[in-house]
Amino acid sequence: MTLFFTPYLFSINALYKKNNILSIIACFAYGRVPVKINSMKLENRFTPPANWTWDYFNDPAREKDGHKIRFGFCHAPQSKAVVVIAQGRSQTAEEYFEFARDCLKRNLSVAIMDWQGHGGSYRFNDDNTRHHSRGFDDDVTDFALFIKQINAIDEFQSQPKILFAHSMGGNITMHTLAQSPALFKCAFMVSPMLGIKLNQLTKALSKIILRVVRIFGSLNAHAPGQKKWNEATYKITAPFISSDKIRRDIQKYWCLKNPELQCGGVSYGWIHHAFKSINTIKEQSFCSSIKTPIFLCIADKDKVVSNSSIRDVASKIPHAEMHVLKKSQHIAHVECDEIRNNLFRAFDAFVQKHLP
Repeated sequence: MTLFFTPYLFSINALYKKNNILSIIACFAYGRVPVKINSMKLENRFTPPANWTWDYFNDPAREKDGHKIRFGFCHAPQSKAVVVIAQGRSQTAEEYFEFARDCLKRNLSVAIMDWQGHGGSYRFNDDNTRHHSRGFDDDVTDFALFIKQINAIDEFQSQPKILFAHSMGGNITMHTLAQSPALFKCAFMVSPMLGIKLNQLTKALSKIILRVVRIFGSLNAHAPGQKKWNEATYKITAPFISSDKIRRDIQKYWCLKNPELQCGGVSYGWIHHAFKSINTIKEQSFCSSIKTPIFLCIADKDKVVSNSSIRDVASKIPHAEMHVLKKSQHIAHVECDEIRNNLFRAFDAFVQKHLP
């Protein structure tokens, strides 16, 4: 039996190995677990950098959906490039304030957007209890519109752009790189979702279930085990995110402070389109179309995405570079200092090599 956790898909066996029987029960019952008052104190490093700016854009073609995408940015006084962040599933831009501060110290400006269904961006039917998708092409389009907004900012117009993508953001922006090879000076991806970590039986069962749902059910419905964002379930999945107990709770802080930022569990539609996008990316012809210098980071302890799939795709892109982050869980940039330092050493060396 497989439990479809937020943010991705996890085997229930992993929880049994951890002896988290109560956690499993809580996960099934979490819709009835009261949310605790948010008592966490936010350190300065997790707050918006000075001169941080929020803005929005919309696509008139999707006006009937209430299309509205939130993005944020900050200009480094002696900026030599703009780091454009493509966040992972269930994340909100607020979770990247510490990372943004690290970039600013390196004289790198920062820009980030919330995907549809995330943070301050619009949700299908104004529903933030589930993350539904009608196709990752919509997200690719949103990202292209986001880049246009960034290029319209005076300070950013002539600046080279560096892509920093995590997990689902890596999957979506792979399509961006294939369509617009010259858009970014280079691309740095951490735990890109080029495959989901599932055993063969679970993967086969998932595909069968999706076929049945497409014929008889609704792709908009929550997948099994998926419900609205909830603190009880977040506590269960947190160890899969990071070993750093402070950094991994930043999402919890913001989601309790402002419930509108919450991103619920995935729908059948999201899973269907995630598999579809992954299959496309794995094709040799697609990989051959990636001309942008690209660096793929693998989190050694990742229990969310498939590291073997990342290696497979990297082997199909002739110029791809790859690095393994030892002892890292899924979100390396919110890991402990030792792992983050390793991440930034790789990032700094890669960026220095490709900036003019």
